[in-house]
Amino acid sequence: LDLWNIGHILNNFLAATLLSLSLSWGSNGHCLLISAATGMKLERMVNNPMFASKSPSDFWGRRWNNVIHNALKRGVYKPMRKYCNKRSIAAAVTFFASGLIHEYTWAVLFFVHDNEKDDSGYCS
Repeated sequence: LDLWNIGHILNNFLAATLLSLSLSWGSNGHCLLISAATGMKLERMVNNPMFASKSPSDFWGRRWNNVIHNALKRGVYKPMRKYCNKRSIAAAVTFFASGLIHEYTWAVLFFVHDNEKDDSGYCS
């Protein structure tokens, strides 16, 4: 497996771009519909992370998945920071909580029940 193969690099860039664009357009479309129906102004989920980010911290901290970022900041980081008064511990606990959320999401999306498997153990 050659990770520096131009085909692999272009394929990954294309996949990341398509994911970013689909999240941007999809979340903006949902926000537009909800705003039109309720009159509420909603926060943008993503803010052009692929092409407007200036650094990795700008990508992850200000442009990618702002809803979850703000929820983790308000719900985990700030309370932990107030409780222990150490940035590193609060950041580690927040990172762990984010990992739990991601694992739960993957488990819900891709869990395969035994009755969905064939005799060889694969999904049927």
